[in-house]
Amino acid sequence: MRLSSQPTIISISLALSVLFSKALGEKDPENRILIGYRLASPEEAELINTHNRPVQTEFFNHPLNFPNDIGPGYYLVSEPAALEATSGEWYCVVKADKYDMAAVKKVWIPEDNDEFVWSDDEDDLWTGNEAYIDQYLRNVGADRETVIRFSPTDDAAVNDAVLQMVIPTDMVNENKLGFWAQCWPTDEEQDEHTEETLHWKGWNIDRDPRSTD
Repeated sequence: MRLSSQPTIISISLALSVLFSKALGEKDPENRILIGYRLASPEEAELINTHNRPVQTEFFNHPLNFPNDIGPGYYLVSEPAALEATSGEWYCVVKADKYDMAAVKKVWIPEDNDEFVWSDDEDDLWTGNEAYIDQYLRNVGADRETVIRFSPTDDAAVNDAVLQMVIPTDMVNENKLGFWAQCWPTDEEQDEHTEETLHWKGWNIDRDPRSTD
């Protein structure tokens, strides 16, 4: 997604000035942990690198192009190798305060809503249907505005899959988890910073079906 018109750029700048002005106080950098990877348009990457912060707006909602869709929000993946730029996107890493990350509620989104089925055709939670996902979250005692969602990116066996997390938009834009981010134009440059594969185990993710080995 490349933004070209001057009015759009101005609109983005005004919107983002409001978002960044609402940021919470800085966290101790020593407490940052890597939480995921993302592709970003050049425009989004420039803003990320200027402020060292992720941002989520209608202008910067780059799809990761994986089969599974678990609703709106800020998508990150667990493995840098899973991302491949196709239209000049940049490669980004995102970190957060480890204490804030530990405290926030986290829920695994299963493929099928077998535990709380309310009709035969409302069972698939990986197709982006917000009503079904919201119903599942309510059933497990979670609120879509304050919970981080997890799932595989595709239908691979759960212990072998590349994983994704979705952070609520307001949680990102209000910097509620002490975020830090940086982007590079190539994956090689990103790998010089980190190429760690994340597993997100031991994160106290409610209903996580994976083995703990």
